[in-house]
Amino acid sequence: MWPFHGYDEINYTTTPEGAALLGAIAAAHVAPVHVRSHFLFNTGDGTPAMKWGSTNVYTEDANGRPIYDWTILDRIIDTYRAGKARKIVPLFQLGFMPEALSSHPQPYRHFWKPGDNYNDIYTGWSYPPADYDKSVKHPAVRLGSYPDLDTDPPEVALVLVSRSAPSLAEADSWLRNELASP
Repeated sequence: MWPFHGYDEINYTTTPEGAALLGAIAAAHVAPVHVRSHFLFNTGDGTPAMKWGSTNVYTEDANGRPIYDWTILDRIIDTYRAGKARKIVPLFQLGFMPEALSSHPQPYRHFWKPGDNYNDIYTGWSYPPADYDKSVKHPAVRLGSYPDLDTDPPEVALVLVSRSAPSLAEADSWLRNELASP
């Protein structure tokens, strides 16, 4: 079995069952376990749901100014940190589109369930930004502030794959510049 696992439902991570599952997966491997999840930039209250996740990292006030809230994402990262002894190596997929930045914000959240048309899943979170200049102000650098997360030497594995990026090369270049800035 490969020591790499991924899932959409990021908000189950912090539930007792989610933390126990991460521990069981890690215990099944000799090598460190890489865990990747989606929906880290989605707008919402963090309620777990099928094929959905949200952290509410980015919203805007009435004047369009960014509001950053790390509460839910910090809880997810703290759960991975608790997995340090369990050899958890998180891979952060920085996506998808926050509602305030989406070119098609409504409907934003989907309520897909097995048996529904899978294309019903593509709502406002999956659209490109209304303003590319504004969208690249995402605070991805925040993820770089967890150098003690899990490995020796310390590192944070970042995966930038987003439907909203003009190209993976541009997204990678932007992230490297952001992380190198003081």
